[in-house]
Amino acid sequence: MKVDLVRLHEEVEAGNVNVQRHSSLPLSIYKYSKQAVYTRHWNEITLRCRGVVLDEESNVVVNGFLKFFNHDEQDGRSGYEMHKDFPYVVTEKLDGSLIQAAKYRGELVVTSSGSFESPQALRAKEMINPSLIEEGKTYVFEIIYPENRIVLDYGDKVSLTLLAVRDTDTGHEFLLDEYEQFDRVKSVNMTLEEVESDLVRADYINKEGYVVRFADGFRVKCKYHEYMRLHKIVSGVNEKYVWECLRDKVDFETNLGNIPDELYDFIKKTKADLLAKYADIESQARNVYEYVNRSFPTRKDQAKEIMTNFKSVSSIVFAMLDKKDYSLTIWKMVEPEVSFRRGMGESNE
Repeated sequence: MKVDLVRLHEEVEAGNVNVQRHSSLPLSIYKYSKQAVYTRHWNEITLRCRGVVLDEESNVVVNGFLKFFNHDEQDGRSGYEMHKDFPYVVTEKLDGSLIQAAKYRGELVVTSSGSFESPQALRAKEMINPSLIEEGKTYVFEIIYPENRIVLDYGDKVSLTLLAVRDTDTGHEFLLDEYEQFDRVKSVNMTLEEVESDLVRADYINKEGYVVRFADGFRVKCKYHEYMRLHKIVSGVNEKYVWECLRDKVDFETNLGNIPDELYDFIKKTKADLLAKYADIESQARNVYEYVNRSFPTRKDQAKEIMTNFKSVSSIVFAMLDKKDYSLTIWKMVEPEVSFRRGMGESNE
């Protein structure tokens, strides 16, 4: 299998795909960027770049999963609905980091979803027996260890769980039952209706959710609502964080840490809501400013009218009259109540 290098390099140049070179081998790993996630720039190339590794001749050396979405996420919903009549398998969704392993010219290559040298990739390489990795196959794992905690509390657990084994050339997935030498992800005997119903449970059960794989290979994630709420807390990506970035004019969309892709929709909606509230207050104040400027000749008369009938936006109107910056005043008026500390782990989106 080869990848269209012209299109790939176009996406790299456009900032939709990040690339990292191997320190000693003629290999490169490609991962879609936060920009691609935020703008929903999904196509054959960006979906493929969830950690795909190529050699210098554009041959695929590590062929992991395509990017896949949450079942109720905008980019996953239509595919999920189209596949509901397909046969499927439900497995547990682990709260760790994605790991891929393959061999290149007899040498073991281990990556996380976007790096040859991330702490997660280096830790996994110590745990993998190279003799168990067959040439021509890509092994996809999830690594869990205390220092890489995302949201769930696994205690002192250290594990490398096999999620799939794929033919590196074709992408064909082999039956996990054939790989008893590895700790394999657990299948769950649930219908899609049971999965969807389970996701909204209010009690915290220290689980992330499920992955549904349909017969044609299409996958969706199904995450507990409570897990997503907790992820916002531990990552600090909440209404207050978005508000602070807007207030301080920070380009936060392209500088977010390791958060699950699903939170980008939350960020976009929160940003839009806050900007709409800001614009509404500014518009109200602007109308009052134009009214008093037009109707009252003296500042004393203007002030009396403002304080009598428009007190809620008075500080903004006075700033407008004095030609002063009023933006912080409006941001304070739309400030959300909650703020949490940001976390550390590398999320496996």
